[in-house]
Amino acid sequence: MPKTWSAAALFILWVSITIIASLWVGQVALVPIPILVASLIAACILLKKFPVAVNTPMFVKFIFIAVLFLSAYPLLFLHPFFPASADVLHVTNVRILGEKIPDTYAPYTSLKFTYQIGFALFSNAVSEALFFLPDYQVVWFLGALFSGLIVLFTYWVVKESGGNEKAALVSAALLIGTKFIFQNFYYGVYPLVASFALLLASLLLYEKKSPLLFIVFPATIATHPFSGMILAGFLLAKTVSTRTYKFSLPLFASVVLVFPSLLRTYATLFTNTFAQSFLFRPEDLLMAAFATPFWFGVMPFMLLVLSALSMLHENKRVGSLWLVFSAASFLAYLLLVSIGLQHSDKFFFAFSIFAVLYAGLFFITKTWRVLEERYQRINPFAIAFAVILLVSIAGFFLSSDLTKARAGTKSNVAEQEFAVAFREFDPKLELTIFLNRREEGKVDTHAGWLAAISNKIPYDIRTSHFIPDSEIQVVAGSGWQEVLERQEVQLRIAQGCIECMLKSGAKYLVVNRQYFKKEYGFQQVFAHGDFIVYKIR
Repeated sequence: MPKTWSAAALFILWVSITIIASLWVGQVALVPIPILVASLIAACILLKKFPVAVNTPMFVKFIFIAVLFLSAYPLLFLHPFFPASADVLHVTNVRILGEKIPDTYAPYTSLKFTYQIGFALFSNAVSEALFFLPDYQVVWFLGALFSGLIVLFTYWVVKESGGNEKAALVSAALLIGTKFIFQNFYYGVYPLVASFALLLASLLLYEKKSPLLFIVFPATIATHPFSGMILAGFLLAKTVSTRTYKFSLPLFASVVLVFPSLLRTYATLFTNTFAQSFLFRPEDLLMAAFATPFWFGVMPFMLLVLSALSMLHENKRVGSLWLVFSAASFLAYLLLVSIGLQHSDKFFFAFSIFAVLYAGLFFITKTWRVLEERYQRINPFAIAFAVILLVSIAGFFLSSDLTKARAGTKSNVAEQEFAVAFREFDPKLELTIFLNRREEGKVDTHAGWLAAISNKIPYDIRTSHFIPDSEIQVVAGSGWQEVLERQEVQLRIAQGCIECMLKSGAKYLVVNRQYFKKEYGFQQVFAHGDFIVYKIR
């Protein structure tokens, strides 16, 4: 079996088994290290029993390494060893996993824990094994690894689904020119990135009719509800179109393996989504449509159009379901953006995945073969691939959205250095008021990493998405009102309310003197750079 496939398949299978085992065992007693070891042994046995052989050219490995590097270099060089643009909630999700899977976000808040749990369970287990590293670095590393795996599985899916090596290579390279991997990784949406890799692995295993899919598919469901539903819809459509009912019926039955995740996450999402009120705004639809080539990537978009025109003209059916799902996802995205549905951008990411798979298929068309034969002396594919790769890399570095994300939107080096020093001063988990950066008329929205790195409970628990705070993901009346009330009090505190501080129950007040000049009258107990720590009680 090829080494690259063996390593990638083993990792994906290991992740999937760990998630499923943790979901059930964790209801009683969460024992991360034994589960991690047992899952690795099981993954090795299953991979040996059900091998799947695929080949990986050296250049695909190069693209894999390139995506890893482009994902990693902000943390390595711009703000060393801190994910400065990432949401904090995925670190919080790991930290609340104690003796068993909890019902709430205690001790941070009494809000009910309904967020997708798959990535957190695996991250928690790895973090326990790598106890000498900060958990936020472990979470970041796993997100980066899944980003690279998307490249490998994209290549394998296209190659094994009727595309040739050239088409698969181009689809893999186009991932550098799209934003959906890097944008989600930089902003710390690690479960979504992980679910993309699991989704693509599932598509490959379905093509191979591998029994391993009965484990990877339900793990995708537990890792992210959106990717899980998109994958389920695609596999259902594939089943109907190919009439592979004998294989697919037990496949869909395998969802029972992650039944606790369905109760925890999916029920809340469905209930809250359909409880929203919507207002149609056609201007939002038009703006979203106009921005599509730039958000998706100019080069991938051009190749998608070229591939679609050529494939439809030649009546080629290879990858036709990818085109259908990319079109359906795009239309769903436009519709949901126009009515203001939260997280409608997830449909754009689904469009991006299927569009990238399909875009490379131009290189299996008769149109391309004619061009290749006509200009065979100059090796047209090498030239075309070089142009695609160079334009994609240029798009990566010229993107203003990605440049902003790389620079750090939720933290900076000075804040990170203070947080480390504050943790050394007092490593205990204490309720703390943070007055970091001032935004007119808003609460402090940049203290999440200060709290996470210093191991403190921020009084405004919504800061920098310290917890999942989307209204379609929370259960009303389960601590949500407390979260909103604390946010309102935080605004009054930022405006100078001393009484609010005294009544908050917080032990510390952290003030960034660069933004907040007021004297608060409390005992100063620590200072570092522009930050002063006061003891309130």
